[in-house]
Amino acid sequence: METIDFQHIRKEFRPYAALSDVERIRFARSDLWIPYAEAEAILSRCESILDAPRSIRPENLLIVAPSNNGKSSLLREFRDRHPPDDNPGGDAAIVPVLLVENPPKPEEGRLYEAILQAINAPHKIIGTAGEKEALVRQDLTRLQTRVLLLDEFHDVLAGGPRQQQLLFNVLKKFGNTLQISIIAAGTADAESALRRDIQLDNRFEKRPLNYWKADRSFAQMVLEIVAVLPLRKPSMVKDPTVLRRIHARSQGTLGGINAILRKAAIYAIQNHTECIDIDAINNSEYQEPSVSAAKQLRRA
Repeated sequence: METIDFQHIRKEFRPYAALSDVERIRFARSDLWIPYAEAEAILSRCESILDAPRSIRPENLLIVAPSNNGKSSLLREFRDRHPPDDNPGGDAAIVPVLLVENPPKPEEGRLYEAILQAINAPHKIIGTAGEKEALVRQDLTRLQTRVLLLDEFHDVLAGGPRQQQLLFNVLKKFGNTLQISIIAAGTADAESALRRDIQLDNRFEKRPLNYWKADRSFAQMVLEIVAVLPLRKPSMVKDPTVLRRIHARSQGTLGGINAILRKAAIYAIQNHTECIDIDAINNSEYQEPSVSAAKQLRRA
């Protein structure tokens, strides 16, 4: 099949539309970073933090966003833009940016374990919190890490005040002694958690990723996502009825928008319609978060 027919797809993605249905469905399910202004502005700020000279009071950033609104994808994108350097002439690889998921229980020992696991530490992760801290300090220094990305930062609220304060003290140590910047991401609860330590809160700049309004930016984002999907016919996503339906089902979250369009594309491939229209949007296997939560409550 000639890829010249697929003018509605971004040029570098047109060859995928000529693949088999199975391969196209697999591609539609894959993760791809779709740039948009709000996220690129935050990524630019992350770059400036990485490029800043080391300091005993390094710059820190908290990305605040509703659940399923792109904060984890943004952290992964920043990490992927700064992959480890094997550094064959040195003693160890260089890992300028390290991504770690905040432990579900805010315990300092668990955070150290998560960091050691993220860097594939060669030693066994056992011992006291103090011993794990020594390993983390040793490894992050050896790897020349400059920025620590902490996802799901709101999970700090799962612990009591003492546990929270111990974790906050760890983060302050990263800045004071290792001169590492923290870029964290979480829901509004993460911002509430930081306010419990005024000293630490003052060290963090806050940047929001807001819900998407049904406006031109939303319509453009829909077009950007659809332009990478391997459908053989132009989709009808400029239709106001289709846009309103996407926005309603997604509840204004980027994760919802992305999932609806990808599942609608899979529906279109499986049903040989080859375009996203109102039928594909309505019949895609996407479940609104409120519906999912209600079903879980009924099962409980």
